Amino acid sequence: MEQQTVAEHVSLSTEKLCEECGQKQVISHGSRLCASCMAKRSRKPKPETEAPKKCRHDKSAKPEKVPKQSASVVTIDFGKYVAILKQVEKLADEEMRPVDLQVIYILKNYFKSKTPQIA
Repeated sequence: MEQQTVAEHVSLSTEKLCEECGQKQVISHGSRLCASCMAKRSRKPKPETEAPKKCRHDKSAKPEKVPKQSASVVTIDFGKYVAILKQVEKLADEEMRPVDLQVIYILKNYFKSKTPQIA
């Protein structure tokens, strides 16, 4: 009978073989597969048995909120007045404002000019 040193005995007892092929040593202590089996497994397509789980922070899972129309909201249809809309968009771009705020600015200045000035 051959005598083994303690170091050889420990290395033989801790040598873990691949669970899939059973021939090669595993990659690391915590791993179950050897390098070649791990590579083969990564190339296999994953079975689609479960539907993807939705993240609790996923905004697409919630229905879209539709803003309620109130007395302070006005929707303007520029369908027949495209030229006016283009002018408002041009002014908004020059003054670096969104179009809706540009419309409010124009109305505000209009009403300011129509109000009698008290001297």
